[in-house]
Amino acid sequence: MKKIRRVQDIKQERMRLRIRQLELEKQLKISWKELKTGTKPAAEPDEKTSKSSNEAGRSLWSLALDYGAAYISQKLAAKAGQATEARLKESMDNLAEKLRTSFSRKRKR
Repeated sequence: MKKIRRVQDIKQERMRLRIRQLELEKQLKISWKELKTGTKPAAEPDEKTSKSSNEAGRSLWSLALDYGAAYISQKLAAKAGQATEARLKESMDNLAEKLRTSFSRKRKR
């Protein structure tokens, strides 16, 4: 496996993995709904020919809407991840500071 040295490459890889995760979750949701309703299961992810034939039948507006929604969800997921990471780091810093102060007080006594 190739080492990733730049922060930008790491962020791009994280985004690519997040996109892949969202796609797989979407497929899982669709499969689960079809299983619950008893309809025919969806095609396997490896079958690219059936997917391309389905996309050919869809309108340009529908495809553009799907891509736009995917793009916005990716951006929102990235922002949410960054915000969560910042909050977690801040709370861990606060906890570490509280532990340091509590242990430093005990040593002085």
